[in-house]
Amino acid sequence: MRVAESGSFSKAAARLRIAQPALSRQVRGLEVELRQALLIRNGRGVATSEAGKTLLAHARARRADLPAQVPGSDSLKQLGICAA
Repeated sequence: MRVAESGSFSKAAARLRIAQPALSRQVRGLEVELRQALLIRNGRGVATSEAGKTLLAHARARRADLPAQVPGSDSLKQLGICAA
């Protein structure tokens, strides 16, 4: 979600406090698993593909449901995993 929201692997990695190459590998692995390009990569960042937009909408809806389902969700909110 962070890559799509920021339009940049570098910005998303910095916000998530992980290495950019590791984040790129994770996203690419998800794309391979789903057999869909989720992001359109270009020299100035990324844009969300149609499949990516669909997945992003689903992820946002699930994130909104998360606090009600997970004990200790305050920690998840601090990490930016679920909505505040």
